[in-house]
Amino acid sequence: MGNNKRDVSKLNKDYREKILEYAISKNMKCSNAIAVLHSTGCRPDELTKGVRVSISQDLKKLEFTILGSKLNAEQRRGIRLRKISVSIHDENNKIKPNILPLLNDLQKNEFESIKVSVASANSFSGYISKISKRLYPRKKYHASAYSFRHSFAADLKNSGADTVLIAKSMGHASTRSQQSYGRKRRGSSGEVSPVQEAVASSDIRHQDRLLRFKIKNKNLKTKSRAEIGDALASRNKQPATAPKRKFKM
Repeated sequence: MGNNKRDVSKLNKDYREKILEYAISKNMKCSNAIAVLHSTGCRPDELTKGVRVSISQDLKKLEFTILGSKLNAEQRRGIRLRKISVSIHDENNKIKPNILPLLNDLQKNEFESIKVSVASANSFSGYISKISKRLYPRKKYHASAYSFRHSFAADLKNSGADTVLIAKSMGHASTRSQQSYGRKRRGSSGEVSPVQEAVASSDIRHQDRLLRFKIKNKNLKTKSRAEIGDALASRNKQPATAPKRKFKM
């Protein structure tokens, strides 16, 4: 049965934590990549480029530097570079277990930055699906790398984050794109935000889908009227042809 990567409601609520725990317990090479995915909601393709992970000078937050993918300068899509800051400590102690493998590697590297990457986005997503199937064998729907991304967006929305912060964190050039990611639950205000701060290499555009549709529709109507007007004007300019006379023989 095919999975719809947007629909994460069919997955267990703590599927990300369980998948990460499994990868760590089995000493899998993709553990750090899953931890980055959990913390940033980055695209699998962005992990093939490598995500730079560092710790702040006060040792209170992790900083993730991500080279964006899905860039299109002509269409003004995507963010070339973004930096996401995640607090190491929070009131509910929910975040720290998810970044523990990264903290351990940073400590081994004497708190110098580390680069986390995967060889193949498809293989990486495949590992996540295999772990999901191992953990939840009776389920028909299983997680993928993009499931993490959609859940990350939902976390931001449930925490009450503003649209610009969400766009920067997700690597979107416009606030409109986030409408396709994650769903806010009712009564979810006050939850812990997975992102403390996000910085993007370009400004975020504020665009409303309905407004864009109205503008496009108006432009089409204006164009149609102009074309009709030009056709009438051209018709009026054509000289009238004289009637043919018939002579009686």
